[in-house]
Amino acid sequence: MQEVSDTQELRRIKSLPTKADMVLQQLRGVVLPPHVRLRPVQLQALQVLKTQGTLFAPLPVGVGKTLVTYLAPQAVQAKRPVLLIPASLRAKTQEDFAVFGPHNITIRSYEWLAQAKNRDGLQDLRPDLLMADESHKLKSKKTAAARRVHRYLKANPNTKFVALTGTIAKRSIRDYAHIMAWCLRELTPLPVRWNVLDEWARATDVLKPHENPLAPGAPTPLRRPHETFLSIRPVIPRRLPETPA
Repeated sequence: MQEVSDTQELRRIKSLPTKADMVLQQLRGVVLPPHVRLRPVQLQALQVLKTQGTLFAPLPVGVGKTLVTYLAPQAVQAKRPVLLIPASLRAKTQEDFAVFGPHNITIRSYEWLAQAKNRDGLQDLRPDLLMADESHKLKSKKTAAARRVHRYLKANPNTKFVALTGTIAKRSIRDYAHIMAWCLRELTPLPVRWNVLDEWARATDVLKPHENPLAPGAPTPLRRPHETFLSIRPVIPRRLPETPA
């Protein structure tokens, strides 16, 4: 089969930067492991983190969250990054990091953080970047691990928080509203006041029999100009991708 001619036009087109090249230019200081090529969703996550200094990323399973956590400290120039993961993933994560190359990330499990003897574990580590992979493990604010994350972030408001999960919620926006607030602070697109969040949850969630739902068709100020009455249920999944995350 005959190939196209090696013309000046061909060379010009071949030299055009790709979107990935352009994003990597914005991520100066981030050194990729040898032979690693970032996927578009990984590039986007790191670009958001570099721009905003924080990240809430409900990434699908299998897109490479481990590499994002490996590179995240470089994106924000963190000096004391800490990664929280389920204990079952610790060995694999350490193996993956060893393949990627040198790093200064302290890896701890949610189970470690929940132990009574480690109630001050985060204070001892003093992370300036706290990352939570499989962050749905923190969905219950009543657990010891979630309480200790909240306490540390409240006492250290300059600490950057990154949350990644492929399972954002099973039933309620209550499962992740607080995690999103830890990440995005005043930029979170969900209510931070408990009574407002509870009202939204009754309009959106799959409710238990004893819970009191809001009537479908409740008006909402988030509706678009052409919409008159609209349940808040479809608004949230439409609104979240439109806001910083």
